[in-house]
Amino acid sequence: MASSVSLTQVTKTFTRDRAPVPVLHDISLTTAPGEFVALLGPSGCGKSTVLRLIGGLETPSTGSVRIGDKVVTSTDDRTAVVFQEPRLLPWRTVAENIALGANRRRGDGSRRSRAQRRELGHHLLERVGLPDAARSLPHQLSGGMAQRVALARGLACEPDVLLLDEPFAALDALTRMQMQDLLAEIWTDQQSTVVLVTHDVDEALYLADRIVILGGRPATIVDAISVPARRPRDRSDPTLLPLRARILAHFGLAHEQAPRVDHEEEAAD
Repeated sequence: MASSVSLTQVTKTFTRDRAPVPVLHDISLTTAPGEFVALLGPSGCGKSTVLRLIGGLETPSTGSVRIGDKVVTSTDDRTAVVFQEPRLLPWRTVAENIALGANRRRGDGSRRSRAQRRELGHHLLERVGLPDAARSLPHQLSGGMAQRVALARGLACEPDVLLLDEPFAALDALTRMQMQDLLAEIWTDQQSTVVLVTHDVDEALYLADRIVILGGRPATIVDAISVPARRPRDRSDPTLLPLRARILAHFGLAHEQAPRVDHEEEAAD
């Protein structure tokens, strides 16, 4: 069951060399249950920090973060995170990696039986197009296959809120588009709330209901853009062009230019 996400006047300050480093300032953002929101902004602006705050991996310096009506104070079983790197356990098979997600407590506090975990893992491998990979080890997978497994592991939690931290950034262009298609298809079926961190403007336009742009140091929300295009989307849909131009203007780019996708880890994130 999808849950809303709410950040209210959130600030975040880290300490480096005994000096305060403000990263986020007065961030207020609310998602509807089942909404797909993309976070865009320059490297180091704090996008991944927002994601970690929602997932309870960080705590705000001031302000509050809620999932549904519950304040987030630590990691929450209603969320799942898929990172830029697959982060699969190398000594476990694909099926065993997915089972780690399936073994988390459900909303009612119960856990799945071993048979239920096995059945769910098989279903998800079918869903991500890897039905024959259950017994493979991570080193036997391509980058795209490993990221599919990471996505399946996140989905195995059946999260109310799925948090995606540039999950496709390290993939080649074709595999990346295939993964975008897969994510859009699965999200349409499951309708979890999704928050996606990305540097890719076209990826955000293709996937999101709403695009939130962060800017400045410390970062604030400088724009929030609704994407009205129908689903399933066409990447060449002309209704996306003015939205693309509006987004690129925030980065000082002409509408004919495409921003470079920065695969480096965000320094402040």
